[in-house]
Amino acid sequence: QCIFVSTVVGAVMYGVAELYKLDTIPCALIKMLPAVLCAFHSKRLESSILKLKNQNYSKASVYCTSMCIGFILCSFGDFFLRLDDAFGHETKKYFMSGLVVFLLGHVLFIYGIVRDGGTTLCLQWGIFSYVFVSAIIYFSLPNIDSTKVVLKIGVVLYALVIGTMVHRAASHTFDVHPRKSSSYIVFAGAVVFMLSDTILAINRFITPLPYSRAVNISTYFAGISLLACSCTGGDRWAKDKQ
Repeated sequence: QCIFVSTVVGAVMYGVAELYKLDTIPCALIKMLPAVLCAFHSKRLESSILKLKNQNYSKASVYCTSMCIGFILCSFGDFFLRLDDAFGHETKKYFMSGLVVFLLGHVLFIYGIVRDGGTTLCLQWGIFSYVFVSAIIYFSLPNIDSTKVVLKIGVVLYALVIGTMVHRAASHTFDVHPRKSSSYIVFAGAVVFMLSDTILAINRFITPLPYSRAVNISTYFAGISLLACSCTGGDRWAKDKQ
């Protein structure tokens, strides 16, 4: 509850900043707040785990640390994408910077999920995830200027990474026994995060969508909140304790 309340407060602050057309840099800093709060909650829990001084809790500690660093990277991605909203007509360097740090954030999320048990094949979700992101790639690339090779490569890599995160989250949820309630939260967070990125990609590269900005931001904040909530799963600790 604390995580969701913190994220909602941060999201409302960002909405107010946008509504009253705050200057770009302050608005970008406020946009970072929800991800920073998620990182804070993850780190706080990780610190509590370490105080237990029990090596059996190492997996939970690694998971929380990976999520924490991932959220910090996402917060910088938020910053760069907000600058792109303001100055994207002048340069695409802010969008590329945001793409890179978000990609690295997803790599950290994948690492934490894999270390926590998401290592099985889970073929059906693997097929779904990669077919889905392949479709986004297929329809997006023709609408990117042929001279922007780096951007095309970045879009392909990012799509594959977000597909991998959903695939690993599905493995973590459906192929690990006994199943943990926190695993369902991980999976929900990964799917909602992919939904947010899909809306962004369609609106930016394929066709404009109504209310895309509001839906993109709200699903993104919901996704990181769910991933942060997965760090609090008491059943995760119980499994490690065994």
